[in-house]
Amino acid sequence: GASLLREGLLFLLDVNEMASLPELSGSLGMLPLGAAAWWWHWRAVGQEAARFGDTPESVTVRRLYVYLVAATGLVLLWLGLVETIRALLDWLVIRDVTATLGFRAEQLATGLSLLAVGAPVWALHWRAGQIAAGQEGAPGRNERASAPRRGYLYGVALVGALLILFELAQLLYRLILWLLGSPEAAGLETETVDALVRSGVAAVFWVLHVLTIRTDARLTEEAGPGPEEAIQAQRAALEARIQRLEQELAAARADLARLSDGQTE
Repeated sequence: GASLLREGLLFLLDVNEMASLPELSGSLGMLPLGAAAWWWHWRAVGQEAARFGDTPESVTVRRLYVYLVAATGLVLLWLGLVETIRALLDWLVIRDVTATLGFRAEQLATGLSLLAVGAPVWALHWRAGQIAAGQEGAPGRNERASAPRRGYLYGVALVGALLILFELAQLLYRLILWLLGSPEAAGLETETVDALVRSGVAAVFWVLHVLTIRTDARLTEEAGPGPEEAIQAQRAALEARIQRLEQELAAARADLARLSDGQTE
């Protein structure tokens, strides 16, 4: 899908001629087949869930699907935003239009095609996960505590933080070179802008997912303990009470033994 959009955008931008039909036959053939297969399986899964109800296994598979596809869409969305913003910055900054028109057009076409594919894929599955996690009672609590959701949220937060730190380190390195007057600092403007764009886009998604992690924790705290957690807490309280009573009983027996010894003497 993204490759077809890219070819179409390049044709509209009058940079390349439209690829021939044999070159696009693979994408043209796989796109409707893949869409039809996805729709059929998704409909079949929904019908089975409505008829027989969800099982723990089916819920786990659904969560894995939602968050894995959301992660894939997020990567495409990030790449598309980076390429698009970078192409627009080039268009605003670079003066020699004729020398860079082809490069910027290809960069813009690549970014927009990735955006067109990644944005809806990520948004739809992200919304599905958010709706499931926002439910009241046990369904929402179980969704927020599920391993696929936590793995997705914490994984994106970790990768985003590492990416931001890496790009900031590169920016600091280039700044030090420039302050020291190093000849290597010349010609690094493009790389600096690239690093700023990559880290800026990553920071937006990092903040979004960190806030979601905090929201999940707040909702879980407001909802209170679930049935299993309540049973475990009650069991722990009873075990502690039994242990305390056993200690008191042992102390009482020791006192009784001392009284018996005193009467014997």
